Amino acid sequence: MIELALLLCGAAVGAGAVYLLRKPQPMASQLVEDTPTARISTGPDIDEVFLALMSHQFRTPLTNIIGYSELLQEDAVFLEQNDFVPDLVKIRRSGEHLMVLLDDILDLARIATNQAVAEPTEVDVPELLQSLQSEVQPLLRRTLATFEVSSAEDMLTIHTDGPKLTRALSNLVRQVVALAAQGTLRLDAAQQGEFATFTLHQDALVLNKDQTEALMLDFKDLTDTTVEGSHGAGLGLVVTREFSRLLGGDLTIKPTGSGVEFALRIHASE
Repeated sequence: MIELALLLCGAAVGAGAVYLLRKPQPMASQLVEDTPTARISTGPDIDEVFLALMSHQFRTPLTNIIGYSELLQEDAVFLEQNDFVPDLVKIRRSGEHLMVLLDDILDLARIATNQAVAEPTEVDVPELLQSLQSEVQPLLRRTLATFEVSSAEDMLTIHTDGPKLTRALSNLVRQVVALAAQGTLRLDAAQQGEFATFTLHQDALVLNKDQTEALMLDFKDLTDTTVEGSHGAGLGLVVTREFSRLLGGDLTIKPTGSGVEFALRIHASE
């Protein structure tokens, strides 16, 4: 039953994404007359209301599924019912995956409906990298990959939207780990002029030109584009790319002699 609930949640989340990302914008000639009823059904806040409703309606049951599966897992261990633990772990991880997917869809929907706006402030780079490292550690513990971060000595602060930059980097690391759950991931931060570049190098991933180009396609299923045994995650690299563009930059991928480099470039000065 829980697995069926997760499947239904995923289908509904996907339907919401299609609605928000692909629905046509009305032409001026298509607008209805300005009546109270029309303002309720076609007002400029309708997308914002829908996003808030989507977030609440899906996040609450998913949180319950994750929470109860954790409790049941603890009870199974305490009662030495170890045969149930693997299935409970799968349920919890499926719920966590759907939660991440929901966040990605809502982020993309906000960008598509022009509700996502960059709000630059002074961002402490070493603190941001340490926070990112702590955030991805639970994911890395399920893999054979290691994650290192570093920044130039003179790169103490940048002027950008810290939360959106963190979301972009978190999504990037998550996607690269899904592509090759082994080897070393190294994130280097550097600033040149008005721009900052965060370069993620993965030394266990080998891509040819076609595979590299496929990674940049919107909502690309990455299962058949990379190394054997790898798998895609969420919506692919589109979330990182769109956030980087929102922050005045872009995302590029470059195969190297010792792996693959993913470079996230953003505008980082006032």
